Amino acid sequence: MQGFLDIDRNFLTSFNMTEQAMACQILAPIVHGFVCYYLTISAGYGIVGTGVAGFITNFSIFVLQNYFLRKLKIAEEANSIKLSDKRVWAISGLKSYLTLAIPSMFFILIEWSVYDV
Repeated sequence: MQGFLDIDRNFLTSFNMTEQAMACQILAPIVHGFVCYYLTISAGYGIVGTGVAGFITNFSIFVLQNYFLRKLKIAEEANSIKLSDKRVWAISGLKSYLTLAIPSMFFILIEWSVYDV
C-alpha cells in the first residue's frame, strides 16, 4: 500500500500540487495518533488495534490523494475511462508501455529493498 501512496504523491507533485500532497501526509498521521490511542488503549485491542490503525491511516491517505487526483484537469480523460472501455484492454501500446514500466518497477524495487535493509 505504501508504494501506491508514494506513486500518487509523486504524481501530484509532478503537477505542482505539493500543498495537497503535503496536507495528505500531515493530516493522516495526526488522525492516526487518535485512532491508534483509541483502538489500543480505550478499546483494548492492543497490537491488533495498532495494525488496524495503520490500515486506517494508509487508507485515509489513499482516499485523500485520489480525491486530489480526481480534481486534476490534465487527468480528466484518464479518470473518465472505465474498465468496460475497449481502450483499457487494447494491447497496441503494450510494448512502449512495458519499455517504461519494467525499468521503473525495477528501480522502485531497488528503492524499497534499500529501506528494508
